[in-house]
Amino acid sequence: MLGMTTLLPWNFFISVNDYWNFKFRDPTGNATHTKLQKEFTSYLAIASNIPNALFVLLNVFYGRSFKLNIRIIGALSLMSTLFIGVILMARINSDKWQDWFLYTTLGIVVLLNICTAIFQGGIIGVAGKFPPNYIGGMMSGQALGGIFPALVNILVIALKVEGADIGFYCFMVAFVFVLTSLAVYCYVQTTHFFRFYAGTSSDSGSAGVGGSSLKAVFVSSWKYQTSVFLNFCVSLAVFPSITVLVTSQFSGDEDNVFATVYFTPVACFLLFNVGDYTGRILASQIQLPKATALGQNIILTSTILRIGFIPLFMYCNAAPSVRNLPVYFDKDADYYALMVIFSITNGYIGNLCMMMGPKTATTMEDQESVATMLVFVLVLGIGLGSALSYPLVNLL
Repeated sequence: MLGMTTLLPWNFFISVNDYWNFKFRDPTGNATHTKLQKEFTSYLAIASNIPNALFVLLNVFYGRSFKLNIRIIGALSLMSTLFIGVILMARINSDKWQDWFLYTTLGIVVLLNICTAIFQGGIIGVAGKFPPNYIGGMMSGQALGGIFPALVNILVIALKVEGADIGFYCFMVAFVFVLTSLAVYCYVQTTHFFRFYAGTSSDSGSAGVGGSSLKAVFVSSWKYQTSVFLNFCVSLAVFPSITVLVTSQFSGDEDNVFATVYFTPVACFLLFNVGDYTGRILASQIQLPKATALGQNIILTSTILRIGFIPLFMYCNAAPSVRNLPVYFDKDADYYALMVIFSITNGYIGNLCMMMGPKTATTMEDQESVATMLVFVLVLGIGLGSALSYPLVNLL
């Protein structure tokens, strides 16, 4: 559940595509696809992931100067407060001030992701001290944090909720979930099991960073660090900024409800997150290749090969009415096949590296440092991938 919460805000924001399309539509009805509708997902990715990367980096160097409970409880409390603002904005008619709505939304997104970075850095860092299946559970929870918002969004669409209300109901669910996570953590951190592994039995926190230097920790795990960085950089370069623009080959048939209504929520968001979750579960169960020199080389090579997904998705049927590039993969089956392989490899490689990486260190202090550093390079990859998404969208 705590793993879900690390990605829940981001996934709720990107999954309610119909809500953003409604908010940034042309109120006069003169344009079928506005510039803001095309570019908003890229703006959202940048506003989410660059602050996230910055504050995860700060957490690597300064996080352990603050008590764990202060970081996690404080972050969750502020996240729930910010969601109240998002919910209120969903009830405001912003047709005449779309630019103001855009800037305000992105400002809230920046603050939300600062909180998420503090929470994620703290909770995954401490999970690195636990047995490997705990950080595996945390990473699987992150994938569920994508499936859950996608299912909620599909549900509200199936219930024929108006575009203006989709955001309100989805963000309300997110608000309740964050509050519940706050209550759950407040309970969990009092148990002897948690306090033993987390090292908070005296609730004194960690005044300094013990163990090896950060440089030594990085050298021992650099192949996993590099793999995590490249894996998520490639994924965020095209998901969701490019994939959300892909339309079904049957979109011209108004009687085809799936193609016209459910294609993006199902084929983009739900399919990716289910594949990502499947990959993470497989990594938890199989754990191959092992953490040998050969195994690390195989993982790194596989991650480099994933760069090929960027041009492959760009040649899918994305933004067909306003694109310049030719379309080579115009069949829905082509897109489904790419998305399945893309999502499963993202989850498998990401989770395997997060599980194996901390175990390259021998002490609990160094394991926490590796786990925290993996979170940083993960978010750094997401941030760079998000930044790349904007020029890639404009290359279409």
